[in-house]
Amino acid sequence: MKIRWALFSAVFLALLAATTDARALVLNWDTIVWPAGSLTNSFDLNADAVNDIKITISGDTAGAFALGPISTNRTGLGAPNNIINGGTIGDEYSLLLYISAAGWTLDTQSITVTVDFLSYGGATGVNYKLFDVDVSGPGFPASTNSPGTAAYDDQIRGIRGSNSTGYVGATVTGSLSNQVLGTAGTTNQTVRGIGSVGGNTNLGNVTIDFGTTTVINQFQFTWGNDASSTSSNPGIQLIGFHDINFLPIIPEHGTASMSLLVCLLAVVGIRFVHVGQRLKPLKVTGR
Repeated sequence: MKIRWALFSAVFLALLAATTDARALVLNWDTIVWPAGSLTNSFDLNADAVNDIKITISGDTAGAFALGPISTNRTGLGAPNNIINGGTIGDEYSLLLYISAAGWTLDTQSITVTVDFLSYGGATGVNYKLFDVDVSGPGFPASTNSPGTAAYDDQIRGIRGSNSTGYVGATVTGSLSNQVLGTAGTTNQTVRGIGSVGGNTNLGNVTIDFGTTTVINQFQFTWGNDASSTSSNPGIQLIGFHDINFLPIIPEHGTASMSLLVCLLAVVGIRFVHVGQRLKPLKVTGR
C-alpha cells in the first residue's frame, strides 16, 4: 500500500511540473515601452522572465518613424501614445504608426506589421484593433473622390494568421469611415478608408479577430494606401495599433509529458508481483 501511494504521489507531482498554467494575456500599450523609432521588440507580459510576444515592422520604413514630439507625454514617432485612442474609455494608448510627408513618395509603398507568439504551441483567442483607418482630403470621401486626389487613403491588406498548416483568415469588422472588402473569414480581405474622422472616435476603428478556437503562431497586416484614390505622392498619415489579446497554448513538451503521465496514472494502484520471468497483476481491492 505504501509503495502504491508513493508512486501515485510521485506521478501526480511530475504531472503538475510537466504542464503549463496558460492564462489569457494582453499586450497593453498603457504599460508597454516601445523605444522610439525601433522596428522590432519582444515583451514578457506575465513577469516570468520569458518573452511572450514579438512585434516586427518591415517594408518601406525609411522616413516612417522620424523622431519628433507627438504628444505632451511621449516623444518619438512610433512610441505608444494617446493622440489616437479610437474613442476608448479612459483615453487608451496605442502604438502610433506614422508616415511623414517625406516618408512615402509613392502610393504603392507600405509597411507590414508581424506579430509572433513565442510559446511553443502558439495562441488562441487572438484579437486586436486598429484606430483611425480613414481617408483624407482633398476630395474625400474616397467613395466619391476623383482618382488620385486624396492626400492619403488608408488601406489594410494582407490580414492573416499562420500556423503549421498554412495561412488562416480572421473576422474583420470595420466602422463608418472604412469599408471591408473581400470574402469574410478569408485571407483576401482588405479595408480602405471611405470617410474622414478624428483619431479620438471609434468611427475609424477596425477589429480583427481570429476566434477562440483557431490556433496561430503569427499574424500580419500590411498598411499602405488605396492607390486608386490616392495621389502618387501621399501626405502625412497615421493609424493606431491597439492592444493584443491572446491565450498562449500549453507548450508541446508539456503536453507530451502529460500524455505519458496520464498513461502511468492508468496503472497506478495495480500492484505486481514477480512470478518466475513474468509479472502477474494482483486483484485490486476497494481499500
